[in-house]
Amino acid sequence: MARGDGGDRDGRGEPEWRPVSDVDMMTAFVLEQLGANLEQLRTLEPTQRAPHRLDDHTVERIR
Repeated sequence: MARGDGGDRDGRGEPEWRPVSDVDMMTAFVLEQLGANLEQLRTLEPTQRAPHRLDDHTVERIR
């Protein structure tokens, strides 16, 4: 199995290959991130009805 060094910062370098046994760990990581994103979305839902509640600085930080 090939291993890349991951040194290319432009995203076009050789991928870092992981063993299949890491699938559970990666799945847990993705689910944790998804949960955090959904929580953030829930906090922003009220602003769809009242967009004036967010100042420009907050909008840029969220983006």
